[in-house]
Amino acid sequence: MSELQLTVAPSDKRPDTLETYSFTRVQEYPSKELVSNGPIQFTQTKVLHSGNAKVYKGTLSGSAHGGTRESSVICKLILDSTDAREKLLEREATVYSKHLEELQGVCVPRFYGLYVGEIFDEPASCVLLEDCGVALQDLFTEYSVDLRIKSMQALMAIHKRGVIHRDFWPSNVIVDNLTNPTRVNVIDFDTSQIRHTCPFNMKLQLFALPKAMPCLELYEVALDLKLITAATVKYFGTNIKVTSFVGAEGLVRAGPKPRGFTHEQLLQIADNTLAEYFDMYGEFEEYVTGKKKWVIGPML
Repeated sequence: MSELQLTVAPSDKRPDTLETYSFTRVQEYPSKELVSNGPIQFTQTKVLHSGNAKVYKGTLSGSAHGGTRESSVICKLILDSTDAREKLLEREATVYSKHLEELQGVCVPRFYGLYVGEIFDEPASCVLLEDCGVALQDLFTEYSVDLRIKSMQALMAIHKRGVIHRDFWPSNVIVDNLTNPTRVNVIDFDTSQIRHTCPFNMKLQLFALPKAMPCLELYEVALDLKLITAATVKYFGTNIKVTSFVGAEGLVRAGPKPRGFTHEQLLQIADNTLAEYFDMYGEFEEYVTGKKKWVIGPML
């Protein structure tokens, strides 16, 4: 049975006081990163988050981790565990160890196990994960097209393995470099859904109206990432399907008929509406209009 010596500052009142606790690995959630059942040591170097779950950055070492080798890892710790909180951590461990194992080190962190013990004489549990870098701080659209595409491909790979994330926000996307990332990682699977049979064919045509995208999460994320075009334009407060008209004249015919405007004025407003729509996609207008095609698939 693998033992973990966890050295952290568990109290917010004494953030600089490190204490060591003994935890035991739950064998039901295997880690391909641990070479044996020998002891390992986690030592906190930084507190990243303090709330219902405490998140620490630190170093991992010990015989089960290759002896003298040290790795930078993240510890997600739940104190005073209730059944509900424990189940969320167990779900996360299940997803990493049993559903996304082949994606570890590709687009999700490497998983070092689920551990249980006591802190302040109360039950506690934690998972150890690879430290993959920094979380995105801004809206997805503030980042490069390359980063957004890699984020989409990562989520598609996760769906391909039967997992719906259900909390896909910038803060749950970790990159090794904010300006030129070589690896994009998705984290935080404690509210995810497993046994998902994704109906999407895993071929996404970028900057175009999706012909068939029956998976709601993939569709909504593709819109948030601005990798596909919005299905409607807003014209006089009404959402008009882009596929229901052609050009400004078609939008005038398809849209509402407000009083007090000449036909020429309506045409000008429709023309401005379409110009704003295409401007959202900037240099990719040729893909929006169908002159070029760009298709991507899952990361793995």
